Amino acid sequence: MMASVMSNNEAEIFLKELFSRGHVRMSEWPSDLPVAVADLGLEIDLKAGRVSVTEPIIELDIPFLRDALAKTEPSLNLCYSRLVSSTNTMLVDFYSKGNNADSLFLCEFQYEGRGRRGKTWRSPYASTIMFSLGMKVSEAQKSIKGLSCALGLSIAHSLINLGISNVTVKWPNDVYIDGRKVCGILVELVSNNSDSASVVIGVGLNYRLKSHYIDLIDKPTTDLISHGLLKSRSQVLKRIVEKLCEDFRRFTDSGFSVFKDDFNGMHWLADRFVEISQGSGTVTSGIVAGVSSEGELLVRMGDQEVPIIAGEISLIGAREGT
Repeated sequence: MMASVMSNNEAEIFLKELFSRGHVRMSEWPSDLPVAVADLGLEIDLKAGRVSVTEPIIELDIPFLRDALAKTEPSLNLCYSRLVSSTNTMLVDFYSKGNNADSLFLCEFQYEGRGRRGKTWRSPYASTIMFSLGMKVSEAQKSIKGLSCALGLSIAHSLINLGISNVTVKWPNDVYIDGRKVCGILVELVSNNSDSASVVIGVGLNYRLKSHYIDLIDKPTTDLISHGLLKSRSQVLKRIVEKLCEDFRRFTDSGFSVFKDDFNGMHWLADRFVEISQGSGTVTSGIVAGVSSEGELLVRMGDQEVPIIAGEISLIGAREGT
């Protein structure tokens, strides 16, 4: 947790002023602004004593998104803020307080973004497609086995439909292009009341990352612009949200079994020798044989196929991205 963070309203006022003027004096920079100069891609001129915007910062087109999604997903409640701690944290809190509207929380920057298995997740301002989508499920549907895999597959299909080649999914839900990670998903189930729950789907999709930022990431990583994508972040986000909503409803109707063969057909881990470390200290090694109809990873050990529900995966004898 950060010791002191200025309010979102104060931060947004400062950023609006910075973007409209194109620069601010270094003495004006708030010490508790939760986004750094490096995150904004700004230039520091020590001689002039100011911080300047050197490249266009293109924020999401919220009027376009509201209008477009109102036509295809009219029940979706859209909320936007430039800076947030974490869209997933905010949406989980929203549902924990008894709200139950299907919701889409959007932002330009997260200063306490969360990934799977408690990892932190952070990216430059307005360079990533970051959002959390919340969808209601009935009491009878509170088992969401395989949903995470179905959602990863959904985003992979969206990228393919946008003209991206060599897209694969890595169990349970990472999306890869040419063997490099482009998207991660965090799924959380939150009870609204005794009759229903909501699934919070947090998505982080690399849209445009500078090479020096990619070099800081500890795994092979890529972005959409590097693969020739010409559409804006807002256009891509619209397509992905619509596809996720469609596939979420398909999952609630039929479960993961209707996604299984498609997932196995584009599974990046297929036939690879892996080691899975689980929370209990158990380590399982074997050849990936696919995923089950409930989204479990199937690992072949001799003549047996062992189902894995969760764990940290390492490739044996190979490096990710190869």
